[in-house]
Amino acid sequence: MSILISTQNLSKAFGAKQIFSNISIGLFEGEKLGLIGSNGTGKSTFLKILAGLEDLDSGTVTKRNHLRLVYLAQSDLFENADTVEKELTGVLAGQHLDETQKQVRVQTMLSLLQFENPEQKISTL
Repeated sequence: MSILISTQNLSKAFGAKQIFSNISIGLFEGEKLGLIGSNGTGKSTFLKILAGLEDLDSGTVTKRNHLRLVYLAQSDLFENADTVEKELTGVLAGQHLDETQKQVRVQTMLSLLQFENPEQKISTL
């Protein structure tokens, strides 16, 4: 198994409050990681640092070449009146795809996610 991502001596503080310090881990292909802790202990901050969305105070994060990390925020940013299909289509807006390619991808995502009704409102999920 090859390593996907590793951290060495990660530290993060918000003002005078030290969130965590000296975290060193390595994640290998096929491994799963669960983070358990009380609110405010830095779980989300740690994941944001791994995804490159948050700066760290000290330490290093090393990722395997071409590794793609995605962070899903705890709070949703959806328009409740939108449909599942419209939301998925919006995700593809920035990609260089023609309308047919976008529609095929949306239909594939809907199938993989097992949505029976693509017109279902986000607010009902």
